[in-house]
Amino acid sequence: VRLDIDGEQKEFFLEIIDPNKPFFGYVGKVRRYIEYADDGAWQDETGRKLPAILFVGDTVSTEIRIQKQAGRFIRKHYDDEPKIYTSNLDKLKTIRPGYDKVWRDVEEPKQAVGPHEI
Repeated sequence: VRLDIDGEQKEFFLEIIDPNKPFFGYVGKVRRYIEYADDGAWQDETGRKLPAILFVGDTVSTEIRIQKQAGRFIRKHYDDEPKIYTSNLDKLKTIRPGYDKVWRDVEEPKQAVGPHEI
């Protein structure tokens, strides 16, 4: 996904968590994104760092589960990239002009940020 935010183009990978699919498949996706960041293919091809990865859960509990899994893996294996953020469908519905802080960094999940801060 590419968005124009305050005159700057920002890119994101967006993953919608399907509640009808096994959760471990999304944990595997986290690992594959991290491996992709680690091998440098994205940067070699585009000249830019890997975009932030946005996971959207159907519920708060799904969001928390992916936060914990992704946060644990990143803290254990990586320092800088990739950045992974989570939200849930109900939280996304609250976005309105002047309020868009619906994303949580898996490394600091208590603080919500907007897309301009990612």
